[in-house]
Amino acid sequence: MHGGGAVLEGEAIPEALKRFRAEPDRLRSRVQAALAALSDISGLEPEDIVGLGYCFGGFCVLELARSGVPVRAVASFHGLLNTSRPASRDTLKARIAVFTGGLDPLVPPDHIAAFQAEMALAAADWQLSIYGRALHSFTNSSVDALGDPTMGYHAEADESSWAAMLRFFDISFKRSDRG
Repeated sequence: MHGGGAVLEGEAIPEALKRFRAEPDRLRSRVQAALAALSDISGLEPEDIVGLGYCFGGFCVLELARSGVPVRAVASFHGLLNTSRPASRDTLKARIAVFTGGLDPLVPPDHIAAFQAEMALAAADWQLSIYGRALHSFTNSSVDALGDPTMGYHAEADESSWAAMLRFFDISFKRSDRG
């Protein structure tokens, strides 16, 4: 996503996020290129592919869905929800599932409300699960070692969100109407 095979660490991460959030078309083109490469390698059509992402990856799959690419469904785990390019009724094709922590400072209540309004205006097929006691990165069992008070592993939310995602994708593939 960052170009040149780069894996970002430390202070480079927030700067990259800031750039991608300011230029959603740049991010969307990179995510679409990744999808095209996956489609070429696998021989699958986008309609037969689902997207799954955590944190930045969760933000990426939401932007992929918002871009109008006809993937079957996307699931975002503790990804950022706000965007400068909201989904529209004309472009959004993917089913969307979001799993977020109720105590995640990166996804405050106003971002959740804005996301809900965006999905309603786009007539999206979507669902949102909020885990009340979960912080950011609640699925990462190693995150507590970082000592960041905004992040924390939450075993119950991790297990519950994973099970819900599996069910969501199962239903997504069983549906023939995709609508």
